Amino acid sequence: GLEVEDQVNEETCGAVKSFAGMTTTGLALDGVEVAHVMVGSEAFKSNKIHAGDVILSVNDQVATTWNVKSVLDARDRAGETVKLRVRSARNSEITEVTIPRQSCADLPQHALLSHYLTLAREDAEQEGSADKHHLITAAMAVWSKIARKAQAKEGKALVRSQEQASRIQQCSASLSPLLEKIHLDIVFLQEELGRAYRYIDELKLSAGKQTLNSSPARQLPRPNSQTVAMESSLLASLDRA
Repeated sequence: GLEVEDQVNEETCGAVKSFAGMTTTGLALDGVEVAHVMVGSEAFKSNKIHAGDVILSVNDQVATTWNVKSVLDARDRAGETVKLRVRSARNSEITEVTIPRQSCADLPQHALLSHYLTLAREDAEQEGSADKHHLITAAMAVWSKIARKAQAKEGKALVRSQEQASRIQQCSASLSPLLEKIHLDIVFLQEELGRAYRYIDELKLSAGKQTLNSSPARQLPRPNSQTVAMESSLLASLDRA
């Protein structure tokens, strides 16, 4: 429960409030040698400094057990950076590494295991227990390997994601002109179709007018023979008069 958690914090990190106010570079040291890089710290994420590396200088000063520890263990300078000159344990290459100090309260949850192992290791040194010290150092190494593999896996996943995003962007860039052309073609066809409909309507209207103009005129009925005879008799009578 909460009481147990508070007890663990007090035993391993001091009071909870003091832990929240602490800062770290993420490095545990054996003199000037890096014994462990705290999993989840900025130093760990940088992948530029590893267990076994030797610190040659700190902030441009030749490294000694005292000045390295005093700078790296400072608790009140979150946000500042520490510049280290380091000789790699893997290939003896000398490089400069800049590590930001970060608040312990901002560390991810899984980083606390490294923190607890570091404090337990310091306790073993103070007790003079070589077996306990060796066991904790071995646990640190195993935890680092597990975390490094997870980091590598995440890195590969990130690379794949970036490659996919890049391909999508390239594909989008190549398709954009084609899509724009298709859009313009569709607009043009819509305009042409509108003109065709208007032309058809005009043809229909013109055809209707021509039909009305070409209709035959209405003819009066022709008179029959009796009517003609009567008209002829009437005209003759008029002439005699």
